Amino acid sequence: MVRERITAAFIVPDQFQSFVMVQSRRFQVAMGIYVVLAMLAWFLMSSERIPIGNGGISFRGLTLALLGFFAARTVLHWRAEKIRAESEQQ
Repeated sequence: MVRERITAAFIVPDQFQSFVMVQSRRFQVAMGIYVVLAMLAWFLMSSERIPIGNGGISFRGLTLALLGFFAARTVLHWRAEKIRAESEQQ
């Protein structure tokens, strides 16, 4: 992460487009992996409930919630890096 920021600071305008393309590709791969993990969790995990207070949540639901949290963090990080790279490029 730090190395990427340092690299982004030294990008010349010609290489800016390729840097953005690499970041975009990495983002697409990460989202694809989250989708595959979510599908595996949906089909392979039990829907047995974990008691929490008066209610409960299924193992599958908990796993999907955690995957959703990490996917949201990935989206936010990707967007922040994209904004930083664009501001440094100008």
